[in-house]
Amino acid sequence: MKIKLIFLFIISSQISFSQSVISDTLLQNVRQIRYKNNVATGFFISVFNQDYLVTVKHLFMEDNLNSGQEVEVLANNNSSWIRFKLDIFFHKDPNVDIVVLKVPSSKVNNYYNLLTTQPPLAQDCYFLGYPLIMGISEPRFGGYPIPFVKKGIISALGNDEKGVGTIYVDAHNNQGFSGSPLIIIDNNKKPTIIGVVSGYLNENIQTNNGQIAINSGILLAHHFNYVYEIINRK
Repeated sequence: MKIKLIFLFIISSQISFSQSVISDTLLQNVRQIRYKNNVATGFFISVFNQDYLVTVKHLFMEDNLNSGQEVEVLANNNSSWIRFKLDIFFHKDPNVDIVVLKVPSSKVNNYYNLLTTQPPLAQDCYFLGYPLIMGISEPRFGGYPIPFVKKGIISALGNDEKGVGTIYVDAHNNQGFSGSPLIIIDNNKKPTIIGVVSGYLNENIQTNNGQIAINSGILLAHHFNYVYEIINRK
């Protein structure tokens, strides 16, 4: 019960911060999360009156976890880490880099759409997260770190080499953005989540010391419809 009350407090406050296309509520639903020594981004959604925390599967890859198993994750809140014990669920395809954690509440406000169809090509998009484990503390948001907002263009749509539906974005992804929501703004000026940031495409270059892999500037995100598939299967 104590964990649940803390959770409700940190996600339900309604604080006005800006009038940008990225709403205050969406900013407050994005969190820097940690599992053991690994840090990533996650975000809260509500589906069928049930709340979930969505993030990347590779955050948990050091352990052999099963769907429905309870795990302990930490959320950054005002320079401290709050512990939550949540049930984790995976996609049936092990190559889908998304997990869904069931949250014991129903207080998340989806002031944004959740897209399960193909997003439009060549549209501007945004992703929100914590690059290099950074976040800007803002007193008007209760002091917890606000995610960075970065912008890109949807460059290509298709399956990756493992057959996973992927959105390719012309944007520079940094370590820490994994698990971030990928967002477009619809015709009604409402944010719409279309994917979950997984990583970036490597580019191999030759140097005097041999071949090295660098960030190509192409961000990789897995389609949001995988989130629904996990929820419907659990």
